[in-house]
Amino acid sequence: MRYMWYWQGLRWAPGGLLLLTTATVTVVPMPWPVRWIIWLVAVVGSARLHSLAGRYYARMFPNIRPGKLSHGGILASGLLLAALVVDVVWTPPVVVTAVVAAAVLLGYGLATGGGRPHHVGGMAVLMALAPLPVIGVVDDARHRVLLWLFACGVLYPVLAVLDHRELALKHRQCAGRLRRTTMV
Repeated sequence: MRYMWYWQGLRWAPGGLLLLTTATVTVVPMPWPVRWIIWLVAVVGSARLHSLAGRYYARMFPNIRPGKLSHGGILASGLLLAALVVDVVWTPPVVVTAVVAAAVLLGYGLATGGGRPHHVGGMAVLMALAPLPVIGVVDDARHRVLLWLFACGVLYPVLAVLDHRELALKHRQCAGRLRRTTMV
């Protein structure tokens, strides 16, 4: 169960709530102090939920530990940030951030023990966002970023819960095999 730590989806689900909050406070008209307070509460709440999920996993799956550290997360974050800048500054005919996010999801799946089937659905949704500027659905930089924030804000918790489900299934399968091999 070498890569199972990365399948602890409930750790990552709060990130989607933070993306949705970021998009929402950008769209809904409100005074800037209220906007920042709401966003700050969302950041603290997401961090708290992440911590609670970590404790849950430590209790429920005590044998699952983090793998060796790599620079993949930093690289993925840098690529996504660069793609957001390209979408905001250059506004190319496709949503570059969606294409990069799909590639990051593919890389994440492969780097953490093989892609999970539900990641293919997430990549398909992200790639479906890419051509929307060409067909006139999103026209300016603000709409591109908001579209990506809302889409990823929904995808993040959905894929995270499905990762958690996969982890629970794999854990049960391993426990079942262990029980069968120790029976006399």
